[in-house]
Parts: sequence; C-alpha cells; structure tokens
Amino acid sequence: KTIFTVIRLIIDKFYKLFDFLEDNITQTNIKVVGVGNGGLKVLEYLSNNNFVLNCPHYACELIYIDSDESNYKTSNINSKLFFSKATFRLEGGFEYLSFFETRVKSLLKDTDMVFIVCGAGGETSSIVAPIVAKVCKEMNILATSICSKPFAFEDERRKLLSIVSLREI
Repeated sequence: KTIFTVIRLIIDKFYKLFDFLEDNITQTNIKVVGVGNGGLKVLEYLSNNNFVLNCPHYACELIYIDSDESNYKTSNINSKLFFSKATFRLEGGFEYLSFFETRVKSLLKDTDMVFIVCGAGGETSSIVAPIVAKVCKEMNILATSICSKPFAFEDERRKLLSIVSLREI
C-alpha cells in the first residue's frame, strides 16, 4: 500500500512540475518493473487494486521479471520476462546478460518513466534490477527504484548482495 502511495505521489509531483505545459504534453508512458518475488508481490497488489493510470497524459504498464518458473507461470501480470539463472551460469554470464539487456530494451522502448520495484538481496533482483537501471540510463529514461533491504535476522550473504546491488542501481 505504501509503495502504491509513493508511486502515485511521484507521478502527481511530476505532472504538477510540468503543469504549465499541459496543452503541449503528449501521452507519457510509465512502466512499473517488478523484479523477483518481492517485485511480484508489489505488482500483484497494484494489479488487484486497479492501479490503472490511464488519463489524457499518461499510461501505465506493469512488467514482471523473474527467474522462478512457478511464480512466472502463475502470475497474472501481462508483460513478463524470464531470467534464466541456469543459462546465466552455464554460459559464463556475459553473453546472456547482453542478450537479456536487448530484451529489456525492447520492453522499455518508447518509455518515459520507470519504477523499479524489488526486494534487494535476492539472487534475481541483485542481478536484474541493476541491468534495468543501466538500460534506463542508456535510453535516457527517468527511473526511480523502490527496493526493500533484508531484515536484520537474514543471513550476511543476502545483506552483502543488497548493498552491492543497491550501489549498482
């Protein structure tokens, strides 16, 4: 619920900033990219609570990226991208990351603003969220990340992964 409020607040501030151009603004394309299991939970909440931002000035699309096949198949999000950790590990990573970046670029084509939502510290989010942020930077897309950090009782590996991935984002 809090993330929904934050996203709505940022979008409202964005349009108040450009309110004086109202007649000249074309439709803005906004995408909320949920990465990993934490991202899926947020996207499902937004989807189930009719987070549809269609108005004359902006349209919103929810995009889900994950490496968990069962979550991927059962999610009700229309736009999805599967990140294969097995292929990533077998091929040494670099070739697959390049291929994956091009797929992310195609999903974000003609996008003006992106919200990256994930639980930092997970294997998928620690690899994929920085890639999405990098693609946004390369494509000159305004991007905001909303990431949760691991709880105090979680293991050190997860905490270190979150620190590294948040720096990359």
